[in-house]
Amino acid sequence: MLGFLSGKREVDASPDPWWAVGDLCFVFEDHAGATNDVLDATKARQAFSHPNWIREHVVLPDSATIMPVLVSPVTKAKSGAVPHLHTVALWEIASFRTWAVKALSALRDLRRTFGQAGDLVWRANAAERFEQEGMGADAIHDWLKNRMASGILQAVP
Repeated sequence: MLGFLSGKREVDASPDPWWAVGDLCFVFEDHAGATNDVLDATKARQAFSHPNWIREHVVLPDSATIMPVLVSPVTKAKSGAVPHLHTVALWEIASFRTWAVKALSALRDLRRTFGQAGDLVWRANAAERFEQEGMGADAIHDWLKNRMASGILQAVP
């Protein structure tokens, strides 16, 4: 929808949705329904392992960067979870929802000017708009790479 190839497979141990464009892939662990404020080691390991699943099941360039992203409202992580979170980005659920509303609003605005399939000028304008709004893959990656869960979540026993 936003220029990404996306997917989700309902098979054993599969991650939640992934978004890919070029040599960049975001693979999500949806933890939006968390019932408490603490992330456990099982969920941390699950998110940490998603890039391995992607490499085995999704065709990407060999040089692809695969970034696991935990979408969650939690603010703490069990101490046993922390070692698995050094390479897992955290996107707080409230922030993700705000981003999604903004992205859908931009998409609705762009749709008003859509003429026909294959309109390269419209596609270029849409890509530029997404980049300006911080919704392009590079902008998302630049933001998330500074949001590793191990440095944000408070470790608790």
